[in-house]
Amino acid sequence: MLNLRTRQAGMSIIEIMVVIGIIAILLAAAAPNFTVWLQSSQIRTSSDSVLAGMQLARAEAVRRNVPIRFQFVTTLGADCALDVAGTNWVISVNDPTNQCNTEPSDTQPDPPPVPLDPLIKQRRSSADGSANVTVTSTVSAVTFTPLGQASSAATVDFANPVGGACSPGGPMRCMRVVLSPGGQARMCDPARVSTAAAPDPQAC
Repeated sequence: MLNLRTRQAGMSIIEIMVVIGIIAILLAAAAPNFTVWLQSSQIRTSSDSVLAGMQLARAEAVRRNVPIRFQFVTTLGADCALDVAGTNWVISVNDPTNQCNTEPSDTQPDPPPVPLDPLIKQRRSSADGSANVTVTSTVSAVTFTPLGQASSAATVDFANPVGGACSPGGPMRCMRVVLSPGGQARMCDPARVSTAAAPDPQAC
């Protein structure tokens, strides 16, 4: 009589342990690189945000035909102050000092209140994906004219001390946003070098 039972193929407990061990080794080797990538991505998130904020402030000034301010602030609360190291930013018509918690609005009451309603158009918190990033700007505020020009040039550097020092000496790819008096803002990498023989559009 034929034996209808067939042998079941499978993995032994030793083979499973070997596979788990290999996976653990690979994860341990990849973990430091993944951590560096996560910390560097916070720098990119913050610099992208500031670049987009400056571009939005300029576009709003041109569209509304009124001067629009972009400013770095300490917090988004009622105790906020302008600060060149502020990791939060606010786009508004008037100075938002001590009024960063004011809801965005488009109209000023008549007669206008004292202090003036800041007429906030947009704001961003440092906790939005970039809590470890430090910001160092040459100015705390810049005003865009209806012609799209900036009241002053500005340089904004972004770093992440939690992740380490900036490249080339450290693992972090730090970024910089440069604003020209003409109102054009661009992002660049201060660690990259551009020469006449080898131009690099990502260099500062």
